[in-house]
Amino acid sequence: MLGDATSGYPSLVAIISFLGGIQLMSVGIVGEYVGKTYIESKRRPVYLTEEVIENREGMRQKASRKTTGTRHVKAV
Repeated sequence: MLGDATSGYPSLVAIISFLGGIQLMSVGIVGEYVGKTYIESKRRPVYLTEEVIENREGMRQKASRKTTGTRHVKAV
């Protein structure tokens, strides 16, 4: 039960542990990059209002440089 250890086993465990640590660090660095990119992409875009127009229902809306969803705005 407590016989001799297989030759080369401790060095094999050390190499596998070292490479596993490098992989975990690499995944952590990539995760940080992806997380920061995700947060950066969640920021709201800046809209510049050029004029106020009325939509089909007669309600006033601000015209923006981008149109979004079902809003009726004048794109510049």
